[in-house]
Amino acid sequence: MPSSTIFRQHTRLNAATNKTTKKISHTRRSPKDRNYPSTPFDKLPNFLQPDEHLEMLDLSMELGSEFPFSNNTWPSDITFSINGCEIGTWRSPGDFSDIRGKYTPDWVPDNVNQYGILKILRVTDHGTYLDGQPFTDVCLKDLPTDQETWTIRFEVKPDAKKSGGCTIFGQGFGNHDQNIELSAFYS
Repeated sequence: MPSSTIFRQHTRLNAATNKTTKKISHTRRSPKDRNYPSTPFDKLPNFLQPDEHLEMLDLSMELGSEFPFSNNTWPSDITFSINGCEIGTWRSPGDFSDIRGKYTPDWVPDNVNQYGILKILRVTDHGTYLDGQPFTDVCLKDLPTDQETWTIRFEVKPDAKKSGGCTIFGQGFGNHDQNIELSAFYS
């Protein structure tokens, strides 16, 4: 079964600025789906037109470290990149199996990773935020936004201080019933 992508477009008018902002959301099947193609990154279509201005980019996903079976205290430095531009590195605290994931199917054994941590990466004109907190100085102008696709990459670099692997959870797994979500806000 090929991977699938769901697209949603929303439009809103900001009364204060009289500016229309549109949002396109992409939801992609997760690697935890047994039918997902095995790749280290994900590509999603870029629907921005030449006359449209990217205002903000949100990336939401549930992540954890990776350890044979599991290890709740197995840190891993996971680096995020968008279109080849490195955004920053977040340290996952572990590969969790202390309790079952809220959406983890019954066929997944109790002694393997069950859930991750929901991470929300937001790239703006004035920097990047992780879970609402300042993260890095990478701005929208640093991203190549004129490409036909958004290439999303999660990696543990060979020289990472903590190289505990990366688990990406998706819809039907972990504690957050969602796939990798990319939202492009534009006007």
